[in-house]
Amino acid sequence: MSTIKFETSDGHLFEIERETAFVSKFVKDLTKKRSKDNHIFLLKPLNSVIFEKVVEWMRNHQDNTQIEEESDGSEESDEEIGLSELDKYDEEFLDEDLSMLLNLLKAASFLRIKGLFNVCCMKIFTLSKGRSSEEICYVRNAVSMGFIYIKFLINTNG
Repeated sequence: MSTIKFETSDGHLFEIERETAFVSKFVKDLTKKRSKDNHIFLLKPLNSVIFEKVVEWMRNHQDNTQIEEESDGSEESDEEIGLSELDKYDEEFLDEDLSMLLNLLKAASFLRIKGLFNVCCMKIFTLSKGRSSEEICYVRNAVSMGFIYIKFLINTNG
């Protein structure tokens, strides 16, 4: 089985099975542009702890074709995009503090992993129930700043 190599922002190298890596639309598109099999993809916005957690999620969901397909812009119901309820695996996987959830959400956005992005949003939404408007604004601002930072990295590093 062929693999794809990645280097995270903290210098850790990962070799991931191609089928697993292709859960990410970002990786799938990048590999189409690169013809060399021995290329190492640099993931500047992701450290090894976050990437390892993302890879764990991708391995568990690599057979779910609905997850890897990116939206075509048409309107979808909550059930069509997997927002009806978290399954047991995702519930346990996302049993993390808010900082980790926000980092996973940013990683899912950067790597264009629709399914992971959706379940992270659901978890953050459930955590916001019963919170004050100030606490909810803090989370919203943290997410927004993360996306601005990722867009900056993408635009400055090609």
